[in-house]
Amino acid sequence: KRLAAYTNHLAVILPFEAEALVRAGANATFVGHPLLETPAQEPDRLEFCRRWRLDAQRPILALLPGSRAQELRRHLALFLEAGHLVQDWGGEVQLVLARASSITPSAFRAVGVPVVDDARSLLAHSAVALVKSGTSTLEAALEGTPCVTVYRTHPVTFALARRLLRVDRIALPNLIAGRDVITEVLQNQATPGRLADLLLRLLPPDSAERAEMITGFLGIRAALGKSGASARV
Repeated sequence: KRLAAYTNHLAVILPFEAEALVRAGANATFVGHPLLETPAQEPDRLEFCRRWRLDAQRPILALLPGSRAQELRRHLALFLEAGHLVQDWGGEVQLVLARASSITPSAFRAVGVPVVDDARSLLAHSAVALVKSGTSTLEAALEGTPCVTVYRTHPVTFALARRLLRVDRIALPNLIAGRDVITEVLQNQATPGRLADLLLRLLPPDSAERAEMITGFLGIRAALGKSGASARV
């Protein structure tokens, strides 16, 4: 209601934002999402693997633990342990971490797995991904990469959020679709064993869960319209 009162026109990047703002009396236009304008920097898988010294013959499990220091503290060890369990339980994958530009390389000094600074290309060439809830979940959906999304925060913050939020989902793809396309695992429910189990269900190329998720991603991409949001603004 404040935005409606204080603005002449709002250009929004998610379709449900326009609907909510118009109901509040705003003049709002859905212009499309800028992520549609920023595809993977390296579209060739062989070249991507060569650049980062990865095995092009093995599937990749992408690990995206977050872009803030506090997110790394809560997610990095969990993601690595879950990834190693996937390997131990029969997933012939190579683990690869994505480092956001806001995180110094020293934060990943002792992780023991390859680290890349091109998350979008990593998602494009991965078989499956474990992703901290945020913009990267939408990037995974746009690249058609099945994923599991996780978020852990301070218990007090989580308790307050549960009281204040009026939505029952937090992942952007699920909010856009209006249903659970990807699995959200929050707080103490995020254990290495559970995450590994969910990832292993998505890994086989003929997995029904994998196929269903990829179909859901197509609907999400369609809901975001066409590229060119910047020009429309």
